[in-house]
Amino acid sequence: MAISHVNQVPAANITNINGVLAANVGEIQGATASLAPTYNSKGAITELHEGYRPIVTYDEDTDRLICVYQDSLSNNLAYVMATLDDDGTINAHSDNDIDTASCKPLAIEYNKRINKVILLYIDDDADDTYVRSGDVTGGTTNTISWGSRDLISNAKFENANATYETVHNGGEVNFTKVDSSQSTEEKFNFYCSKSFSNDNTGSGPNGYPEHVGITFANMHGGTNGHNVIMHAGCDGPPITGILQAWAPHATGHVNDDDGPDDDTDYGNNASLVQDDDTENYHVAWDETIGKGIVVAQSHASSNDSKPYYWQFTYDDSDHSITVNTDGAIDSGSSTGYGINCMYDHDAGAIVAAWQHKTSDSPYNLDLRFKAGVVNSSDNNVSWGTSLTLYDGTGGAGQTNNNSGVIPPTTNSPDRVDMCYTSGSRKGIVIAFSREKSGTGHSYLISMSGQGTTDYSNTV
Repeated sequence: MAISHVNQVPAANITNINGVLAANVGEIQGATASLAPTYNSKGAITELHEGYRPIVTYDEDTDRLICVYQDSLSNNLAYVMATLDDDGTINAHSDNDIDTASCKPLAIEYNKRINKVILLYIDDDADDTYVRSGDVTGGTTNTISWGSRDLISNAKFENANATYETVHNGGEVNFTKVDSSQSTEEKFNFYCSKSFSNDNTGSGPNGYPEHVGITFANMHGGTNGHNVIMHAGCDGPPITGILQAWAPHATGHVNDDDGPDDDTDYGNNASLVQDDDTENYHVAWDETIGKGIVVAQSHASSNDSKPYYWQFTYDDSDHSITVNTDGAIDSGSSTGYGINCMYDHDAGAIVAAWQHKTSDSPYNLDLRFKAGVVNSSDNNVSWGTSLTLYDGTGGAGQTNNNSGVIPPTTNSPDRVDMCYTSGSRKGIVIAFSREKSGTGHSYLISMSGQGTTDYSNTV
């Protein structure tokens, strides 16, 4: 791995948060640029519990956020439910265990059709990977009734990601994962939770899918949405980026399980040209404009470790993808550790968040955020100004440490996680870890691109 500093996955004594001011349009590429929307924080950064490796999803039925993490004290797999007020305030409830020590979360997604959250995680002691569904109870209870865990694999997944799609069985959560074998024969593998029994696996493009990103391109029913799942990852060796789209089947298996060579439901392997060891690929599709963005932590010599992007278009006739433009998301950011992206349908933007290294000694990491709009008239991208959501001044191991943490990349979510919130809570919620007296803590913050009041606070 190119990442040289992975702390014991911590959290923070949050004493410094830069006032998260509204973004002004900054680096605009191309003369026909659209303006990136103004973003504000909605509410203060909220500490959940002593934990790390946080992942988050939003249950529309009960209007609850669910954050799953590994407990810093017991190492148990645990969760916290939270409510989200209209002003962006996140109210965390008590924490509860899901499974015993040695279990680590990988991905979580809400299944709207059956009103359950679906969780993928590994058990270090058993060396297995499991999937589990949860019934969320809101009101004054704020608990989840978890079903028994179902074995997905007799091996531990390195990384995984999830998306909800509305085609297969009328709505299923799909996982794509990274296998620990880094060979030319490795494929993207797909797993589907089917009401909730685990379904058959499917195969995607040949390659080594490290830090794979996945999204359904018709989540919001936009005018340029498509009923395909898009995924980005690594192909190799040599380890370079690839992007592909495939159409899930309405019934039966997730796909034909025949691989891309003889299955017309798969498109081409579009190349994301970059140097070896570029990592943390994630993908988002703008359903209004009809164009997409892939983000990653670059390792090209001119953009080493910087947050990077590729803009692409899609052809429904053959599921093919064309990569058009690429460049640094933030030329002033030295690192793009744990970078992730998501389409914010209501704000009309694709947003990215990452850990930015401000210094090596002491080692400091900030949490950065940026919104971008793909231009409708050409293939350029208009990026707004970077926001510092969290000021990590203090450094890991320092007395008053506030530093952020690079998300672990082995048997763990490799990203700053995100979820989209709908209804009156429209916006993006980000989950991340900080260090607090050497112990990992998990946090949430809500972002809005709706021109709302700036509710930033110092915690």
